[in-house]
Amino acid sequence: MDAISARKLIIAIDGPAGAGKSTIASRLARKLGYTNLESGAMYRALALKAIEWDVSFDDEKPLRKLAEQVRIGLEPTIGGNRVMLDGKDVSTRIRDRDVTEAASRVSVHPAVREWMVARQQDMGKDGGVVMEGRDIGTRVFPDADLKIFLDADPVVREQRRMAQQKIQGEVAASVAAELRERDRRDRTRAASPLVAAGDAVIINSTSLSEDEVLARAEQLLSRVARSRLPFWRSPATPLRILGEFKGSQAREVNCATLEELEKRRAESRAARGAAPAAAAEAARTDDPGPEAKLDAEREAEA
Repeated sequence: MDAISARKLIIAIDGPAGAGKSTIASRLARKLGYTNLESGAMYRALALKAIEWDVSFDDEKPLRKLAEQVRIGLEPTIGGNRVMLDGKDVSTRIRDRDVTEAASRVSVHPAVREWMVARQQDMGKDGGVVMEGRDIGTRVFPDADLKIFLDADPVVREQRRMAQQKIQGEVAASVAAELRERDRRDRTRAASPLVAAGDAVIINSTSLSEDEVLARAEQLLSRVARSRLPFWRSPATPLRILGEFKGSQAREVNCATLEELEKRRAESRAARGAAPAAAAEAARTDDPGPEAKLDAEREAEA
C-alpha cells in the first residue's frame, strides 16, 4: 500500500456493536501510521462524566452543556488510544458495563451528537485518520475516501462480546439482552441512526477472521490510493450481493466488490469511447448532428 502515503486519506468504518470495527480500525490505523479516532470512546467519556456529576442520561440540554465544558482527548499509543477526560486517563473505566449502557443512552440526543460530530470533523479534517463509529460515513465524513460498513450475524456478535468480556451464565444473558437493546436504539434513533452509507462497502464478518477482514480492507485501500479519488460514487442503484450468515440464512446487502467495480469502470470507459466514434460516423455520413441542426433552426427563426 505504498501509494497510500502519497495522500492522507479519511477512512470511515461503521457498524453495530460486536461486529469488530474497533479492532479492525485500530489495526488498520497502526499499519498505515494513521490516527485511530474512536467516536464511541468520546461518547463513553461524556457518559462517564454524566455519571460522576449525576446528570440524567435522558436530559438533553444539561448533557449538551456538559459536553461543552469537558475536555475529551484521544492519545495514540502502541496498544491503542488512551482516552483522557479532563486530563485523567479513563481508558479502562469507560469500558465498564455501566458506562457502556450510559453511552448508548447519552448518544441518542441530537444536540449531543451535533456537538460530537463537529468535534470529530475538526479532529479528522486533515486526513490520515481511521474513524470508527455508527454514523461516520453518513454524518461525520460523508465524503470519506473509503467507507466500510462492518456487519455480522447478531448471535455471533453477542458471542464475540461475551468472549471479549470473559463472561458466561446469567451475566452473559444480560449482556446479550443489552446488546440487542443497543442495536434497537442505534438503528431507530432520530439523529444519525445506524445505517450503511449508500456508497459504503459492506463486509459481513460473520465467518471471517480478523486477519481476513483486515486483508479485505487493505485491498480496498490499495485501490483507493491508486485512483486518488473517493472509492465509489454512483447515482445508480447500488450493486447487490448475498451476504452469508450463520446457518443457512442469507440476506441481500448493498455492496461494491472489486470485480463489480472494475466492470462498472470498464462500461464507463466504453461509453466514453463510443462518443468520439459516433461523432466520426456522423461526419462521415454528412449528418450535421442534433446540435448543428438546432443551431440552423435558431438561425432560420432569427
